[in-house]
Amino acid sequence: MSAAPTGTTTRALEVTLGRVVWTEGQVISVETRHGIFTLAQMAHEPFIFFFDRFTEQPVWTGNALEGAAVVFCVSVTRQFLQQSHTQLQAVHPRSDLQIPDQWIQPVPKWTRRWIARGTDLERQAYLPCGASLVRKDVREHPSGMGIEVLSASLLACDEGRADRDEMTSMGVFPTLNERLYLCHVLGRRVAPWADIVLGRPLPPAYADYLDIVAPKH
Repeated sequence: MSAAPTGTTTRALEVTLGRVVWTEGQVISVETRHGIFTLAQMAHEPFIFFFDRFTEQPVWTGNALEGAAVVFCVSVTRQFLQQSHTQLQAVHPRSDLQIPDQWIQPVPKWTRRWIARGTDLERQAYLPCGASLVRKDVREHPSGMGIEVLSASLLACDEGRADRDEMTSMGVFPTLNERLYLCHVLGRRVAPWADIVLGRPLPPAYADYLDIVAPKH
């Protein structure tokens, strides 16, 4: 796919993306928190790859993705694209990216649970009772059918999978933006929602994320 024309105005680019014109291979910038931007590439709808390219300048060109580490790949909602500050970028897309086929899937049963009990982040919220490890091909089964359960309990399988595999939950604004900001601040891939669901220790930096998904009452 060809890159976006360099002469297109920023305002026009924002309006185009605001209509959620999905183009596989299109590179965009996404604002995490105010003034911090990162690069992303649209894949098979609704999946997006996000890269370790954080900066205060939201304009890239040419080979900006060459050698860039993938932070994670997730599916996103239209609401995320419509409400995030995004711009098309005149950047050559990567051709070596593959959407993962193994995912962490929260169980459908939810219950009221403690989060970060005994810490300053402590609170209660309704959360999935756990998660399983599944395999699915998003191109063969875009509707979510055809899922193969590899392990009914992620914790029984390998809790470390949460450090490298993504949850099937779709990314929304502003939680996904806050997650991207945390990746920038902590200097690594983080998965706050997976950590919360799996009852893992939470760093103090998660405070704002928690206030979004499970505010104290």
